[in-house]
Amino acid sequence: MNIHLLKIKAQREEVFKPPEEQKAQAQSKRLAALVGPTAAALGLTETLNLHIWATNLPQVTYLNGTLLFIAGLSIIRIHNCWKGWPIVITLAGWILVFGGLYRMIAPEAKQAGESAATYALFTVLFLGGTFLTVKAYGKKLRGDGTTKTRVGLLSLLLVLACFQLALATIHLHVPRTTQFDRSLPSSVINGYRYHMEVFGPANATPLIVVHGGPGLDYEYLKPLKELANDYRVIFYDQRGSGLSPRVDESSLTIEQNLDDLHSIVQHFSGGKKVKLIGHSWGATLVVGYLSKHPEVVSQAVIVEPFILYPGAPVKEWVQNFKRAGNIGSTWNILSTLIYYPFVTKEDGQERYEYIGTKIAGKTKPGPPYNCVGQDLPPNTFKRMGYAAYNTILKPIIDDPNSLKYDFTAGSAAYKGGLLLMSGECSILGPSYQEKYAIPKLPPQTVLVKAVNMGHHMITLNPAWSLQTIREFFYTARD
Repeated sequence: MNIHLLKIKAQREEVFKPPEEQKAQAQSKRLAALVGPTAAALGLTETLNLHIWATNLPQVTYLNGTLLFIAGLSIIRIHNCWKGWPIVITLAGWILVFGGLYRMIAPEAKQAGESAATYALFTVLFLGGTFLTVKAYGKKLRGDGTTKTRVGLLSLLLVLACFQLALATIHLHVPRTTQFDRSLPSSVINGYRYHMEVFGPANATPLIVVHGGPGLDYEYLKPLKELANDYRVIFYDQRGSGLSPRVDESSLTIEQNLDDLHSIVQHFSGGKKVKLIGHSWGATLVVGYLSKHPEVVSQAVIVEPFILYPGAPVKEWVQNFKRAGNIGSTWNILSTLIYYPFVTKEDGQERYEYIGTKIAGKTKPGPPYNCVGQDLPPNTFKRMGYAAYNTILKPIIDDPNSLKYDFTAGSAAYKGGLLLMSGECSILGPSYQEKYAIPKLPPQTVLVKAVNMGHHMITLNPAWSLQTIREFFYTARD
């Protein structure tokens, strides 16, 4: 008997089924049309958002269990078929009943975590939902005019199945913060656990390094560790940045950054004066700190600060920043977005920060920030604090008039040594600093031009940078 005759026979058997059996099958397909897409969507979205179960709210878990129990009981109440493919619907109903009952009895129990078994479970859920969807929508009750619909549906389900398989097998990671990885070097100051490294003798003068951003980390400034021969060098990732814990956006402010720096100064100073080195955004913070606490710093080095006060310096920097396309080309951004779904979550910000870290490492080589042929090495930054950048700096880039804080207000009260380093090739170079920074900084400020260097002189030209800083600290002693 050939295939054509078999199809005819099957169609005839379908037509001459008893009315009760046809009614039951129609009911199974109607339920499959509801349960199938729901199960497939749950399998896909739970895989995407597995991190949400790291924190268990018993009230929500209990409510979820109640809804699952009601849904399962509704299914088995009207569909308790244990024959043929509809058995999948019946099993789904009983699984919902027992799963919901478990969550109602033990709402405080630990939920499914990231593991191979969990990914396998959600993949089975997706495949089961896909099977029921095909049964419900792949062919109408009548066998006419369904070819294009069925091919389109099956093609979509195949694409989604490949995506689900990728989600279950491809797991990208960003470095964990000190909130989750206690093996990282850290210090708890005022209740916040900073990612922090300290080098040099405990009794030496503290030298605190303030990195750029907002949102970057201190790794690119590690050449300054060589100063630990003479000082106690302290590196820290700012609040919500690098490998320091993520926080609510309400605490990602200029004022909080300055308060954090003060708490770190107090923690390490032992009542004595400290030295500060700040780069880029970190240099801006150092100027703000000297304005608020001029009496606790003996010497400070600032490397190309920007947006020091509202008005012209902000507008010029934003204009140059946008013209430079510093955040990468549209293609770079779009090509990086493909990684987004495959980044595992823990604190909830990993996916944005995986992309942000990659983009931050793809700044254009050479001008406008560095000299021709100069570029930061690959993987310079460990982890970008997306929310810190997006909350503090992004609004200023969108509207230069939104900056109201004057970092230089009160800086005249600072009487210690102040070195301003500026790269010849940078848009924040000597001309920018002479035009906007020098007139607002204390009169004892020394401006040093870094010949054939750019914004990242500490990273790319550590020998010259270290020598210049050492000579300044030695000649500008109290």
